[in-house]
Amino acid sequence: RDGAESMQELWERTGQFLSEIVYPQLKEGKNILIVGHGAMNSSILCQVKHIPLRDFWKAGIPNCKLMKLC
Repeated sequence: RDGAESMQELWERTGQFLSEIVYPQLKEGKNILIVGHGAMNSSILCQVKHIPLRDFWKAGIPNCKLMKLC
């Protein structure tokens, strides 16, 4: 670990990003493009699709995957 972010910290950070940045802009009718590394993208996908943290790695996002989340 040595200074690395824990899964729980990643979950909290991406959840905060969704609630403070993404969801308000979606409510305004804006489209949003999110580009990030696999773990961050998996965390966002899980939260949007209500997949619990314990099933994080089951989200199965392949590299360079383009997804549309509504």
